[in-house]
Amino acid sequence: MQVAAPGVLTSTATLKAELRRDSAFVAQLRDFLRGRLTELVDEANRIVAEMVDEMRGRWNRGQGKGGEWKGLVVIVDSLDHNRAVDSEKFQQVRRALVNLFDKDYDNLRLEDCRTVFTLPMYVPVAARTLRRITNVRVSDRDRKPDANGMDAARRVLMQRAPHPGLDRLLDADAVDRLVRESGGHLRILLGLVMEAVTQAESLPVDDATVSAAIQQVRNGMLPLADDQRRMLRRVAAEHELPLATQEDWDVIASLLDQHFVLGYQNGETWYDVHPLLHYEIDREPAAP
Repeated sequence: MQVAAPGVLTSTATLKAELRRDSAFVAQLRDFLRGRLTELVDEANRIVAEMVDEMRGRWNRGQGKGGEWKGLVVIVDSLDHNRAVDSEKFQQVRRALVNLFDKDYDNLRLEDCRTVFTLPMYVPVAARTLRRITNVRVSDRDRKPDANGMDAARRVLMQRAPHPGLDRLLDADAVDRLVRESGGHLRILLGLVMEAVTQAESLPVDDATVSAAIQQVRNGMLPLADDQRRMLRRVAAEHELPLATQEDWDVIASLLDQHFVLGYQNGETWYDVHPLLHYEIDREPAAP
């Protein structure tokens, strides 16, 4: 995206780069846009309407191979990255995100398409349509395998496997083991499978290579800081997010960002520690 705002920039500049580089530019841009919200929303909808018309036309002229045109969906991702590194400002950023979606929800929606915003789980909002997306529940709270979740994760892998099929790469026991160790987080599951297949000298992947792949991914999560280890133990015991203090918020946000804590649903939302870290939090800490 590019912007050329009178009195803000003397030449066209990349907006994303300027927002990161120059705090004075951010202040000038905020002043320039103050009182112009309606104008800005109208202009955004005009641009999107032109794009949708063009895409619909191309689709209807035979370039779309998926059947009838059903509209455009815009996904705005990575809002969870808007978290201040400075812990003193963390709550300010969190409140800003809540206010944005609670107070300005109607201005965020684009008229000629469906808009989906992804938010971190620690930012609760009261927007009109809210869906909490959690991980596949491959185990219950007692760490026993959940048959339905295991089957769902297997089917995901089968859909992603190249021809002639998943069993050429991994036998059933290896698939189940990788699914359990993924904690139902699909990106981590695919990463585990890729690590195992990449390390393999023959197919299907043998047990030793699967173990090495699991350890390789686990090593990428270590070491844990002392405050992380303490918080993970609390989550494992309570299956909730302990958020009594500002320090708790900071640690939990980091653990969620790194997928060390995973969210699940079973009538209500609950949380657990990623299976790859179970041993780390179960063992006694090393003596000083």
